[in-house]
Amino acid sequence: MKTSELLNALGETLMSDQPLTADTQLSTLPGWDSMGMVAVLSLIDESLGASLPRGSLQKCATVNDILALVRSHLSE
Repeated sequence: MKTSELLNALGETLMSDQPLTADTQLSTLPGWDSMGMVAVLSLIDESLGASLPRGSLQKCATVNDILALVRSHLSE
């Protein structure tokens, strides 16, 4: 999955009314809550086959933090 496709999927999952960029602050997104984090974990697992540790998204502040986290788990 390309980065642009992942950004679009994250935007849909987190109910963003604006296109996401790497600099988008997660706290500004309506879907960024505990259920949104579960949905993002599921999206990443199903789309990319990367199983992120529980609680790892809580440390993310921007979309770029999520992207970096995914990249680090895909390279393992």
